[in-house]
Amino acid sequence: MAKRVNFIIFAAILAVMAVYTVIHPRIWCFAELIALALLLLALKKAPGTRTTPSAPEEEEAVYSYTGKDCAKSVITALIVCGAVWFAGQFFNIVPYRAPYEYGFDIKGLSSSSFYAHFPKKVPKGASEVEWYRLPTVMQGSGFDRLSFYADKSYISEEYGKYAGSDLVYTPDENGQWINARGDTYSCPVPLNAPGNGGVLIKLYDNDNWNHPRAYGLYLDENSGYVCYYAQ
Repeated sequence: MAKRVNFIIFAAILAVMAVYTVIHPRIWCFAELIALALLLLALKKAPGTRTTPSAPEEEEAVYSYTGKDCAKSVITALIVCGAVWFAGQFFNIVPYRAPYEYGFDIKGLSSSSFYAHFPKKVPKGASEVEWYRLPTVMQGSGFDRLSFYADKSYISEEYGKYAGSDLVYTPDENGQWINARGDTYSCPVPLNAPGNGGVLIKLYDNDNWNHPRAYGLYLDENSGYVCYYAQ
């Protein structure tokens, strides 16, 4: 009975983890699923505790799955899953993160000047929120991007912080960006904008094509699209 109950508990946890992985497609979530599946298989084959004393070799030993065995398997599962979860945090290769995670993530990033222009939280009324954290792999350069659709008052407020400065760039006929001074710029981060009618606020760029570092934002009053980026 104890083994059956334990098996049902593990199967339920595996099902919940599968749903969570669909919503949060992270590498450690997939690893967690595999670990849980292997533990479930091991549990199915586990004989339990031997309940007969040492017997002659010709006598078959009798095993029973007890409450103590159940506790051991649960503790083992917690240790294994906890280790996989912790290690997996350092190997995230899937960029998408759920919008509600932004508030937690930005708290740890806000101390860097690269994220000072990011909002502390997604504004109320924002729609189609997307929060991407693409890690740097080998020579490639990762980036973080928060995008959403907001009302005109929010966009006007953000634009007002930089209006009239050389930080404001508009699209030119060559597919680049140009400011009032005539400086051209190619944004290294894909803005994922619905069109090309907004303005780009270039806050920083190290002008190093091999190891690019940049941050800024994109505002489109016509569509309501807003995009903050840091690389």
